[in-house]
Amino acid sequence: GFLAAPSGRFLAARGTGRAGASAACKGVRMAMGDLDISVSTVMGMEGIVKRELEEMGYRGATASNGRVDFKAGPEALARCNINLRTATRVLVKVGTFPAMTFDDLFDGVKALP
Repeated sequence: GFLAAPSGRFLAARGTGRAGASAACKGVRMAMGDLDISVSTVMGMEGIVKRELEEMGYRGATASNGRVDFKAGPEALARCNINLRTATRVLVKVGTFPAMTFDDLFDGVKALP
């Protein structure tokens, strides 16, 4: 999935789905430590998702429109999929790139690992 910013930058992310994190982790380098994780939710529920993350022990989350971003190890993917009650998706950031046109978006996605 992609999260668009008003500036025309896109955040490319792989969804982990409710089935768990193992399938989503294929191709994502886990040896690099913490992952950039973005949890999407319904607008207005960001504060609740952030509080749920803090109750699970994840600190430093930042809430924005429709999502909450934080850094954590790969084990957080499965924990978030199982325990977050108000989240709709758990995504792993795999790259960012500017995209003002569809061709820019296509080229940016193609260049991702």
